[in-house]
Amino acid sequence: MLFGVMVLDSAPLMDTKATGTLTMAGNMVANKIVTIGDRVYTARANPAAANEFKVGADAGASLDNLIAAINGAAGAGTLYGTGTVAHALVTGSAGAGDTLVATAKDYGIAGNAIVSTTNANGSWGAATLAGGVTGTVPAYLGQEAIVGDYFYKATSIFPAVWIGPIPAEVIT
Repeated sequence: MLFGVMVLDSAPLMDTKATGTLTMAGNMVANKIVTIGDRVYTARANPAAANEFKVGADAGASLDNLIAAINGAAGAGTLYGTGTVAHALVTGSAGAGDTLVATAKDYGIAGNAIVSTTNANGSWGAATLAGGVTGTVPAYLGQEAIVGDYFYKATSIFPAVWIGPIPAEVIT
């Protein structure tokens, strides 16, 4: 470090959360499972127990019910089983078409180890969530970094967010 400026070999990394996408090829079938981390969700015609979710009229409706269960949203006792609590490691959201996107709650590489499997009428893009990155952590807000002839500036410490690259001649 030179006068509070980080000198790096490559661009500073942004903190990123791991994600995984479950793509359905058709509707859920009762008694099929979706596993995210250590939580197993079971499709049911009438969910009665924790971590069960209702099979909907089509794949999109079934995924909406699963998303509600993952997030602990409204619908306990109807869309998903009573006693289901929000997933500790991920949130769920609707993706394009008949897909569910699971996103790690925490930034960094730890999310890349969250298991994602199913025996339902669909598949995950990978056996674990992916894409989580632990960023280059600035020492303080406004920290500056130089990579060759380019300049970066930290606009957030956690998550680590940098603006740039800005050519050095622009700031001189």
